[in-house]
Parts: sequence; C-alpha cells; structure tokens
Amino acid sequence: MNEVAAPPPRSPRFSALASGLALGFVSATAIALAGVAAWSAGLPWFGAGESPALRDLRRRLEEQERRSATPTAPATVAPPSAEVSAEQRIAAGVYEAERQRAERAERAADEARAAVLELREDLARAKAQLEDLQSEIDEHVVARAKLESAHGALLERAVAAEMRERELGGRTGADERLSPAPQVETLLGSSSFMEEIAKNLPPDLLGPPPSAPPAAAEPSADRRAAEERATAEAAALAAKRGSIEELRAQANRLLEMDGYGEMQLVRVGSVADGALCDVALREVGPLGETRRFLAAKELRFEAFPGLRSLRVHLRDGYEQQGSGASEPFAQGASEVTFADVRIDDWKALLFAPGLWHETGAQRSGAVDERYPPAPTLAKLNELFARAKGARRFVLRRLDEVQSGPLWRGIELHQLEVGGGGLQVIYEAESAELWWDPVQKSAELRLEHGFQRRGTQRIPFFEKRARVYLGFEDEQGWDAAVIPFQIVAPSAR
Repeated sequence: MNEVAAPPPRSPRFSALASGLALGFVSATAIALAGVAAWSAGLPWFGAGESPALRDLRRRLEEQERRSATPTAPATVAPPSAEVSAEQRIAAGVYEAERQRAERAERAADEARAAVLELREDLARAKAQLEDLQSEIDEHVVARAKLESAHGALLERAVAAEMRERELGGRTGADERLSPAPQVETLLGSSSFMEEIAKNLPPDLLGPPPSAPPAAAEPSADRRAAEERATAEAAALAAKRGSIEELRAQANRLLEMDGYGEMQLVRVGSVADGALCDVALREVGPLGETRRFLAAKELRFEAFPGLRSLRVHLRDGYEQQGSGASEPFAQGASEVTFADVRIDDWKALLFAPGLWHETGAQRSGAVDERYPPAPTLAKLNELFARAKGARRFVLRRLDEVQSGPLWRGIELHQLEVGGGGLQVIYEAESAELWWDPVQKSAELRLEHGFQRRGTQRIPFFEKRARVYLGFEDEQGWDAAVIPFQIVAPSAR
C-alpha cells in the first residue's frame, strides 16, 4: 500500500504570512462585493461622499492589516523596585513638608497663646491700678468733704469766740487781776544768812515791813453774764451742728429706703430761710466709685404729695462727672427728681426745720362721694376709648375726686393706635375735664406734674399741660358717673 508522506512542518513565519494573505484576499473580496453592491444600488463609490459605515469598515480593515504586517515589540517596564523607591521619595518629601508646616503652626499658636496671657496680665494690672486710683479719688473726695465740714465748724467757733471777746472787751481796769511780783532770790546763800545781816542793821534803815499782796478781786456781774452767754451760744452752736448732721443722716437713710442709695448728701453747712446752705451731693457707682459730684450754695426741696415725688433744686454751684473737670451749673441752677418716695416720711423730716415746700397743694376741697375712684376710673376709660384720632389715652390712676369737680393724683398713659406702644406718661397733682357739646370735643387740663418719656422726666411747662380729645357724638357724657365741667358759650 502506498503511504502518503506527511508534509513537512511549517515555520511560524510562514504561517503568519499565509494568514495575512488569506485575510487580505477575504478583505479585498468583501470590498469588491461592497463596491459592486453600492454601484448597483446607485450609491457613490469610496472617496468623497462615502457613507460612515464604509469609512469605518475601511479603517478597521487597514488597522488589521497593519497589525498583521508589523511585529509587536515587547514593552520596556521599569523594575518595580525603581518605581517603589520614587514613590517613597515623593511621599517622604510630602510628609516632611507637612510636618514642618505643622511645627510652624504649632509654634505660631504657642506664641499667640503667650501673647494672650501677657495681654491678660497687663489688663489685670491696669484694672488693679485703675481701681486703686478710683479708691484714692474717693478717699480724697470724702476727706475734702470732711475738711470743709471741719472748716465750717471752726469758722463758727471763731465767730462765737470773737463775739465773746467783744463782750468781754468792756471790762474796767479794776476787773483785771494783777499777778504778784516775782520773788527774786539772792546769790548770797540761804535766807538765814540774810536774816543775820538784817539783825545788825538799824531799824530806821530797813523801813516798815512789807504788806501782804492784795487778794484777787471777785469777777463783776457783767463779766459773769457775758461768760454765761458765750457758753450758751457755744452749746447752741454745737446742738445746731448736731441737728444738721442728724438731718443729713436721716435724709440719706430715706434716699436708700426709696431706692436711691447711690445718691448721698455728703455735706450740709447750715439751714437758713427754708433752704440748706453750702451742700454737696455725691452719686456713687456699683463699686463705690464717684460717678457724679454736685456742690451748691443753696438747696431747696419741692414736694409733690399727690405724685409721691420730691424735687431738689440746686443754685449757684458746679457739677463734676467722674474724674473729669468740674463745670458750673447751666444758667446757675440744676435739679434732681426722686419719684415714688415715702412722701409722708420726707414731710416729717423736713417740716420742722422749715424745709418743706409743697406744690399744687393750695387748692383743696371736700371729697365728692358721688365719684368713687375705682368705678369712676373704669367709666372714664370707656369714654376715652371712644375718642377719635391716632392717639389713645388710658387713665391708670385716680386717687380721688373733690368738689368742683377736681381730680387728684392722676396718671394718664398716651398710646399710639395700631399697636405702636406707649408714648408719654402724664403724672399730675390735679386735673379738670371740660366738655364742649357744640364742638363735641373735650379738654383735660393737668396741673403740677411731669411728662415721662422713656427714662426722662420733664416738668410741665409753666406747671400746666393740656390733652385734647374729639368725639363723634355725646354718648357717654353723663354727669352722674363722669366728673366733668361744661364749657360756657362765652368761653368758646
């Protein structure tokens, strides 16, 4: 049997070449078929205007031919050890930079903390020095007040002594007591030696023996009376000074009880003509420092019993704010008002020395029992609520209604319509309500009081204030429940 010999084995290069030729033949055949099909369908051939599908097919075939014809060179890869060492060097550099940045930030933070601590220590030292200076200023102010008070007392004593000397200056020469002549001792020894010498002298040479010194004359009746008057005047001055100091102490206690403990009356010279003379007031802060100092030659009290308020008028003086320079009063006067005080206690303190002066108390009458305060207050507020305008008035206080009718102890609040809040508070000693039925308007006449706007309290101009109200009709104006007066036609 004839055996067919096996073909010799093909080399890899020959196999690759054969595969490339076969693939090229197939590609060329496919392209030719596609061209025939496109030509037969009336489509343009390759070139300008060829379809995207054909261009993509041609590009892929060309790439396949290039890969088949060109052998692939092995890629050169860096050894792993070299890559790792480069990455480590980069990471080490980044770490070192971050570490240095963190160290610089930490040093800056430490320096900032040290600077803050140093500033705090400087601030504490400055605060301590300020407190020491303020305490020294307060001590100087108190010492000055004590010195001036002592100077006033010494001046009074000097005046009393001068008056006493004038009364005693009319004494005669017989009333003056003569002091005995001084005895002169000799330098010759003891008295026995002189006696021995006197024995040997003739009697006519020695002369008569010396007489005894005259007895002291008794003080005359005029002198005794003058001394008694001087003693009585000194006692009266001491008692007067004691009464003034007691008045000052009681006034400070009342100020503290009324909630004005920061204001202190530190000096009172004398009391004359219903006023305190040569006075000084001091307003202290929460730490005892002097915030305000006022000194005046005259201080007068003005009381508002219906308002439970007390006003202090200062004349001819100066004011000092804190440690600043002192300035004289504007227009030569100043005033301080104390509201809601124990007015009866103040009257008991100031009435006896003649220092109590009331404002608005000259008009007084019997209480009208037809108008009890609480129901009358409610009826008046109902009437005020019907008033026209952009303002609304509410009566918060009515102590009593006297004949006239005259209202006593008034507190009226003025509010803005629409929730605008409180605008003004009127506090008056007395008030009268006048109704004009023709004009359908009302006028509330307030006397002797204040207007309060926020924390500021302003007295009425010329001791009077007016509030005007307009109404749509006469509803609510009933004299049986509302205390008012009707405007006369001639007064319109």
